[in-house]
Amino acid sequence: MSTPGIVGRFADAVTRKLGRQLGPDENFFDAGLDSVTLEALHGQVTVGAAGRYPITDLFAHPNLRALARRWSDSARRDDSTHRDDGGDATPAVTRQPRRASAGAGQLGRRRRELRSGGDGS
Repeated sequence: MSTPGIVGRFADAVTRKLGRQLGPDENFFDAGLDSVTLEALHGQVTVGAAGRYPITDLFAHPNLRALARRWSDSARRDDSTHRDDGGDATPAVTRQPRRASAGAGQLGRRRRELRSGGDGS
């Protein structure tokens, strides 16, 4: 399987590690790779790479064909946020910071009361 780009680099790293080529539909774990090895290989091939390539993709898409499909989709999404005017790319959706629930302050006060021996009444 000739796979360009980041998946090709990952496939090459797997080949070096296993001493043989991995089939496009061969499961990483069935081939003898473990999570620690996958993490190390992921780090080797994604360092400095443009785009987002979460390590969790290796577990959710555990063969080269599925990984190539996933990471090519990621690359397309990253390209869609690229700006040609030299400005920073802005993702379409931004996360809002989490807020403490309304009862969080009451819960903290109640815990302190219980620790100090108070009954809260």
